Amino acid sequence: MPSSSSAMMMMDKDRPQPGGTMATPSNSDEDSSDDMNNRPYKGAKQIDDGSVHDSASSNFSSANDSNQQSASSVHRPPAADLGEQELAAAKLSKQVFRFKVMVWIVLLLAAVAVAVSIFVSTRRDEESTYEAVFVDHTSKIMETFTRNMERKLGVLDFLSVSATMESGRPNRSWPDFEFPNFEFRAANALELTDGAMIAIVPIVNDRESWEAFAVESTTGDDSWIVDAKLFQASFRRMEETVMCDREKSAPAGRPLSAGCREDADDREGSGAAIVDEAASEQRGLQATEPVTFSDSGVPTKIYKLDDSSSSIRKRRIVDPSVHTPFLPIWQHYPLAQSLINYNLNSDAAFRNECSAILENPKSSVLGRIWYLQDDDETESIFFDAVSKRSNKEAAELASTPFSKVFYPIFDSNQNLVAILTSIIDWSTYFRDVLPPHSDGIQVVLKNECGNVHTFQINGESAISLGKSDLHDSDYNNMAQTRTLKSLLDSPDTTNYIHFDDSYCPYTITVYPSDTFKGQFITNNAIYYMLAVIGVFAFTLLIFTLYDWYVERRQQLIMKRAIQSRAIVSSLFPAAIQERLFRSGASTASNRNDQDKATGMFQWMRGNKSSASSSNHHRTSNHSNHNNTTTKKMKLTDVLLNTETMDVVMDGTTPIHELKPIADLFPHTTVLFADIAGFTRWSSKRKPEHVFTLLQTVYHAFDRIAKRRGVFKVETIGDCYVAVTGLPDPQPDHAVRMVKFANECRTKMTDLVVKLKIGLGDDTTQLAMRFGLHSGPVTAGVLRGERSRFQLFGNTVNIAARMENTGLSNKIHATQEVSDLVAAAGNVHWVEQRVVDVADRGGFQTYFIEPNNGDGVSKQEEERPSKSQSHSHDESSYAKESKSSNADFRVRSKPRPSISSSSTKQRERRHINRETRRVQLDDKEKHLVEWNLDLFKKMLQQILAHRQACQAEGVKAGHNLAAVLLDGANIRSEVSSVIAFPPYNKEESRAKVQPNSIKLDEIVEKQLRDFISFVASMHRDNSFHNFTRSSNVCVAVNKHIQRIVDDGLVEQLNEPLSKFAILFAALTHGIGHPGVPNEQLVKEDSRIATLYQNKSVSQQNAIDLAFSALMDTDYAELQSAIFTDESEVHRFRKIVVNCIIATDLYDRELVVDRNKRWLYAFLEQGSPYSGEDKQNLLATVVMEAVVQASHYGHALQYFLSYKLWNERYFREMYNAFKCQRLEEDPSADWHAKELLFLDEIIIPLARKLKESKVLGTAGDDALTYALTNRKEWAAKGNGISAEFVERFKGTNKKKH
Repeated sequence: MPSSSSAMMMMDKDRPQPGGTMATPSNSDEDSSDDMNNRPYKGAKQIDDGSVHDSASSNFSSANDSNQQSASSVHRPPAADLGEQELAAAKLSKQVFRFKVMVWIVLLLAAVAVAVSIFVSTRRDEESTYEAVFVDHTSKIMETFTRNMERKLGVLDFLSVSATMESGRPNRSWPDFEFPNFEFRAANALELTDGAMIAIVPIVNDRESWEAFAVESTTGDDSWIVDAKLFQASFRRMEETVMCDREKSAPAGRPLSAGCREDADDREGSGAAIVDEAASEQRGLQATEPVTFSDSGVPTKIYKLDDSSSSIRKRRIVDPSVHTPFLPIWQHYPLAQSLINYNLNSDAAFRNECSAILENPKSSVLGRIWYLQDDDETESIFFDAVSKRSNKEAAELASTPFSKVFYPIFDSNQNLVAILTSIIDWSTYFRDVLPPHSDGIQVVLKNECGNVHTFQINGESAISLGKSDLHDSDYNNMAQTRTLKSLLDSPDTTNYIHFDDSYCPYTITVYPSDTFKGQFITNNAIYYMLAVIGVFAFTLLIFTLYDWYVERRQQLIMKRAIQSRAIVSSLFPAAIQERLFRSGASTASNRNDQDKATGMFQWMRGNKSSASSSNHHRTSNHSNHNNTTTKKMKLTDVLLNTETMDVVMDGTTPIHELKPIADLFPHTTVLFADIAGFTRWSSKRKPEHVFTLLQTVYHAFDRIAKRRGVFKVETIGDCYVAVTGLPDPQPDHAVRMVKFANECRTKMTDLVVKLKIGLGDDTTQLAMRFGLHSGPVTAGVLRGERSRFQLFGNTVNIAARMENTGLSNKIHATQEVSDLVAAAGNVHWVEQRVVDVADRGGFQTYFIEPNNGDGVSKQEEERPSKSQSHSHDESSYAKESKSSNADFRVRSKPRPSISSSSTKQRERRHINRETRRVQLDDKEKHLVEWNLDLFKKMLQQILAHRQACQAEGVKAGHNLAAVLLDGANIRSEVSSVIAFPPYNKEESRAKVQPNSIKLDEIVEKQLRDFISFVASMHRDNSFHNFTRSSNVCVAVNKHIQRIVDDGLVEQLNEPLSKFAILFAALTHGIGHPGVPNEQLVKEDSRIATLYQNKSVSQQNAIDLAFSALMDTDYAELQSAIFTDESEVHRFRKIVVNCIIATDLYDRELVVDRNKRWLYAFLEQGSPYSGEDKQNLLATVVMEAVVQASHYGHALQYFLSYKLWNERYFREMYNAFKCQRLEEDPSADWHAKELLFLDEIIIPLARKLKESKVLGTAGDDALTYALTNRKEWAAKGNGISAEFVERFKGTNKKKH
C-alpha cells in the first residue's frame, strides 16, 4: 500500500506550474535558501515565481516533520524531501505486504490445524462409538447365548429327570423299558430347544435278551412305534397347514410353495405316506446276515455300519466281543425305524462321548462339533432323521455344525441304566441376539478336541461361515473370549446344567469385522475437514477482497489529502500553515471539550436525577416534574429495605401524583396477640414499669419472628400484630404462624416469672391471648408525615375478633387456619370450639395446640428468617440461580393448603400426640410391614455402600430441611438431566455385604413410624389409596430389576437413587383428593391456586412427603439416609421428577418428556453427549419406569386391568354423586377408557418395547396393552354397565 509521502511526491512532480511548465527542483540547499531570504513575502502576489512556490512547499513539509526542525530553520529542497518520503513509503509498503503474507500463512495454518483436529476428533468419536457398541453387542451375545443354553438344555435335563422318575416306578426295569408318551414329550422338547433329534439309548449287556425284547415291543398295532408314526404324521400335517396358512396370508403376488398348491385331500393323504415311509426305507436297505428286518421295518439285531462301505444302506451285525456294553438306539424322534438297534458305541463320532458319560455318569456330556457329512462327502446315518426336522437344503444341512448332548438316566438305585441323547444345531443359539441392522459380528466356537466353527451374526440371523477360524486377524486385539463353563457358572445365571468339565471344554470368542466397523467408521470426518477448509478458504477470500477494497479507498483518501495539502501549500506560507492547522486542531479540541463538558453536565444532572429517581423509587414511587411517566414501586423492595420506610416522602412531589405502594397477598395468616389482664395490671404501675414489660415481651417476640420468618406489622398498645405469607409467599404460612404463637406463649410464661421481682408478683398472672385467621390481605405503605406499613381487609378484622373472643393462654383460630394445619399433617393439633363472632354469626372455630416437641429447636434458633436471607444474600442467590441447581427449591417444612379430613376419617386416622403413630386397619398394617421390609433392605444397602466408601451420615440434630431454599412452584424443579453418581454393585458388596448391616433400633422405629404416617396421609379413595401406592412401589422395584442396560443398572441401582425412586412411588398418592387435577382447577381450590393450576395433586404429594420426612422427629432416620446436603438435593430431584412424571395429562410436561426421550435414544444429532447423555438416559428411563408402574394395571392381564378399572370408576362415580364432577362418568366410560389406552398406555408400552431397556418385559407390556385394548373395545360397554349396577347395589346396602 503506498504511503502518503510517496503519493505526495508523485503529485508534486506532476503538478503544472503557473508558467505552463513543469516545476524544476533546485539543485542545492543554498539556492533555495537565498531565494527565501532575498525575496520579500507577498503572499499570492508573488506566486508567479516558481521558487517561491517550491520554498513554501518545502516549508510545509518541514513544519510537519516530527521534531526534525522548527518552522524558522533552514528548509531542505523539495527533491530531497520527496526522496525520503518515497523511501519511507516503500518501506511501509513492504511492511504491510509482509504483514499480509503473515496473516495469510496464519490463516492457512489455522485452517489446517482446525481441519486436522476436527478430523481426528470425529474419527476418534466414531472409533469410540464403534468399540463401545461392539462391547455392548458382545455382552448381549454372551447373555443371549447363556440364556439359550440354560433354557434349551434345561429342557433336555428335565426330560432325562422325567425318564429317571419313570424308571423308578413299580414294574419298570431297564433295558426292557418303554418311555410312555415319548414321542409327545420329545416333540415338545425339540420345539423348545430347536433341536434336531432326541433318542433314548439303553445300556445293554445281554444282547440276545434285548434283541428279543426290541422285536416284540415293535411288533403289533399297539406297539409304541405305531403310535410314534401316527403322532409324527399328524404333527407333520399340522406343521404343513400352519406353513401354508402363513404363505397364503403373505402379500399378494408371492408364489405358493408346491406343497401349498396341492389340494387339502392331497395333504390328508400325505399322512398315510408318512406312516408307510418306513417300508420304503426298509426296501432301500441292503441287509447283511444275520441283520434282518421285522414286519414293522425294525432291524432285529444290534448293528453298526459297515466300515468298508461308504453307503449307509449296507449294515452288518456287531461283533459281540467289541465295543461293549452295547448302546442301541431305542425310542427316538423324529422316527427313523432303521436307526433302532444302531449301536452308538460302535460309531466313531459317538464313541468318545459314550465313554465319557459311562466313566462319569453324574455329569452330562457336551460332545464335539459334528457334521452330517464328512469331508469325503459320506453322509451320516442320522442324515434322514435330522432332515425331517430341518427346513434347510441338503447342502446347507451337510455343513451345519451340530453337537451331541448326553444326559444320564438312572434307576431307583441311582445306577446308570440309559442315556438321553440329543443332536443340537449350534446356529440356533446365536439367533435373535442383536437388533436389526447390527451386522458383521463374528463368533468363533472352539473346543479343546480340535473342532472350530465360525458364525457371522447379522441382526437377528446367524450365518455359518465354515469349519475353521475364519475371522479377520486384524481384529485380534478386540477379541472377547469366554469359556462355556464361566458363562454357565456365572452368579447371574441359574445353572441347571452340569457338564463334564474334563471333556472337550468350549470357548466362545467374538470379533468385529469390516462390515460391522463400516457401520460406524464413515467418511463424515473427511467431509467435516473439507467443510472447515472451505470455510477458511472463503474467509481468506473475503479478507483479501476486503483488504483490496480498503487499500483502494485509502489511496483515494490519500490522493484527496495530498491535493488539499498542495492547495494549502500553494496559498499559505509555512508559518501561516502551521497556525492554520493549530487553529483547526484547537477548534476541534474546543468543540470536543465543549461536547464532553455538555455531556458531563448532562450525565451529572442525569445521574443526580437518576439517583433521586432511584431513591424515590425505593421510597415513594414519585414522578419526575418534567415527565409524567412514573414507575410503580414494588412493595417487597420497600418491606425488605428498612431505610425506605423513613423516606417515602420527598417533600417536593404532590401527594396526588405519587402512585400507591400496595399489593394484594392472597395467601397469608394474620395474628393478633393481646396480653390478657394488662389493663388492670397497668393501671397500678408506673409508666416505666409498663414500658419495661412491653419492650421486654415484644423484643423477645421480635427475635422469634425474625428467626421464624414472621413479618411484624405493628404494636397497638399491648396488642402485637404479625403476618406470614408476605412480602414473600410462604406455602406453610399457617403452620409457621401457629408455631410462632406457640413459642411466644411459652416465652411469655418464662418472662413474667423473671419480671415478677421488679414488676410485682401479680405479673405472673399475665398471659397471652392469640387470634389467627388465614386469607387474602391488602398491604401497603400509607404515606404521610410518618409513613407506616398497614394491612387492610376482612382477614385482619376476623383475626382481631378471634383474639377478642379467645381465651387466655390459648391460640384461637378459624376454620381456614385449621384446614391448613390439618392438611400439613397436624390434625392432632386441632380442637373444635364454637363461638359467636359479630357480623358472622355462630360458626366453627378451633383451638390450636401444637405438640411439645414442635417447639423451638436449636437449629431453628440459628436459622435466619426469610427476610434476612433475602436482603443479606440477594447477590449470592443471584449467582446460585445460574448454577445447575438454580431451579431447585425445597420447603423446609412445606404445608400445602388442602381441605381438612372428615370427622369419620379423623377418627379412623387418630394420631396419638405422644408418639405420633397412627391407628391403621389390619390391611394397612400388613402393607406397612411389607414396605418396612423393603425400605429396611434399601437402608442396609445405603449404609453398606457408605461404609465401603468410608463416608459418614449427617449428624442427628442437623436440620437438613433448613439448608434448602423455599420455593413456590415444585413443578419448576423438574430436572431435564439428573446426575447419577457412579456405582459398582459388585465392587461395593465385595467390601461390605448389606446383609451384615444391622439397623439401629431407633432408625428402624422411625422408619416404621414414617411409613405408618405415610399410610395415614392416604385418603380412603377407591383407587388412589395406600394399597395402590404400595403396588406401584412393588412394580417400580421389579421394573428396575428387569433393566438390561449395564449403565442404567448401575445408575438406577445406586442405593440412595433407588431409595428415592421407591420413596416417590410410595408417597405419590399422599393426600389425593379423589378427583382429577382438572376438577381441582375448575373448583378453584386452594391447592390448585397454590400450585398455579399445574400438576396439583402431584405437587401436593411432594410437599406432604417432604414435610413428613424432614421433620425433626426423624433426625436419626435422616442421618441413616443422607451423608450431606448434596445428597438431600439429589434425593429431592429424583423424587420430584418421579412424582411429576405420573402426570401424563399435562401437555407441556408430555412434550418435554418426549423431547428428552428422543435425545436420550438418538444416535446422532442429540445435544447431549458422553456422561450427560448417559445421565439423560437414566433420567428418562427412571420416569418411564415410574409411569409404567403407575399405570401398571393396564399393562397386565385383562382381569387385573378390569379390577383396577372398576376401582377407578367407583372413585369417579362417587365424586359425581358428591357433586364434585359435572358429568356422569358412566355415560362415556367405555369411550374414555379407549382414549386412555390409545393416547397414554399404548404409546408408553411402545416406548418401552422399542427402547429395549426392560428386555422382554417391554414386549410383554405392549402385548398386554394391545390385548386389553382389544378386550375393552369388545366388552367395555357391558362391563361399564356392570360397574354401575354393582355401585348402585353397594350404595343400597349401605343405606
